[in-house]
Order: sequence, then structure tokens, then C-alpha cells
Amino acid sequence: TEKDIIIPEKNLVLKGLGKGVTVLQSAATPANASGGRIFNYADPVVGGNTISIENMTIQNAYAPVDAGNQAIGGVFYGKAPRGLKLNFNNVRFYNNQTRTGASNNSGGACIYITATGTGYTYNADVSINGCDFDDNYLGNPVTNAWGGCFYLAGSPARLTVDNSSFNNNSSYNGGGVGYCGANWVLYFKNSKFDNNSFRSSGEGGCFKGI
Repeated sequence: TEKDIIIPEKNLVLKGLGKGVTVLQSAATPANASGGRIFNYADPVVGGNTISIENMTIQNAYAPVDAGNQAIGGVFYGKAPRGLKLNFNNVRFYNNQTRTGASNNSGGACIYITATGTGYTYNADVSINGCDFDDNYLGNPVTNAWGGCFYLAGSPARLTVDNSSFNNNSSYNGGGVGYCGANWVLYFKNSKFDNNSFRSSGEGGCFKGI
């Protein structure tokens, strides 16, 4: 089991042997009190790095309620990435969750990014290719929780999804798959969405945006 992995400010490739072979998990079971966030990438000084995560299953992340009273980014938390290129290739995201009880807006059981920076066409450029998002879940908040798989904020930024599937993911207030800020550009191709939902008042069984 692994959690709270700090990704350094450099180009990086993390490559497993396949979804059915390599399993990265923060705990042996989902919603386990010993679990936590898996990857942190925050406040790079220079930026412009490329991070690729490939050929594995990532499961049982359990995002904590942080000092800002948010539960965000169970698998990957990216703050002010400054031109980050983030690639997920042939990855299964399974049973990742956020903790309950956050009093500020929360979301992104798998991926949470706030894209800021200067001098880049995209402050964050995220590519998801050949991935499966299954049974990811946002814990009940005190206020709002959006984006069962990803929560994307900031600007300008881009998400490209190809040949991927989103199944049985759930948020609390809307965007069973994702929440997207107004300045993100989204492209989806050859992808499947099945039985994604929100559990309380809200909108967007798949997506919520502003």
C-alpha cells in the first residue's frame, strides 16, 4: 500500500505491467481509515513538466478532509501546475473515494486540479487514454461535493479523453463523472458512460460545469 507520494518537479513516467497485474492502493479495502491520497503535485517553481502514469490499477484511495475543510483528489492532487502535461494511459481507477464531512466545496475522487500559471497555452493539459473509471465515490459533505471521478478548476486548461469508460461513479450534488470550470476545454472520443449518478440535490448525472 502507498499514500502521500510527493511527485517531484521533473518529467516522470510511472509504468506498471498492466491493469490486471500492477495494483497501486492506499489501503487493502475501500474507505479504510488508514487510507489516504496517493499522489501530490503542488506548487512547482518552474513548471512545464510531463507526468505519465501507465499500465496499472489504482484503487482504494481515500482523500482526507484537509486544512481548508475540503476532501479533494483521492488519486491525484495537482495545485497550480504551471503547464503540467498529465497523461494516464491504460489505467483502471477503482473504488477511490473522498472522506465525509468536508465543510467547503469538495470533489474529484480520482483527480483534482486547479490550473494556474503564466506563459503556457494550457496551465494543465490532461490526457486520459484507454482508462476505466469504476465505482468511484464522493463522501457526503457538509456543503457541496461535485465530480465523482474528476474536479477541474482554473484556466486555461484542457482535458482529452479517448477510448475510456466511466461506470457506476457517484457524486453527492452533481457531476457523477466530472465537474469542470468554465475555462477548461474538453474533448471526448470513443468513450462509454454507464450508470453514473448524483445522490442528492444537484444536476448532471455525468457532468456539472459553471
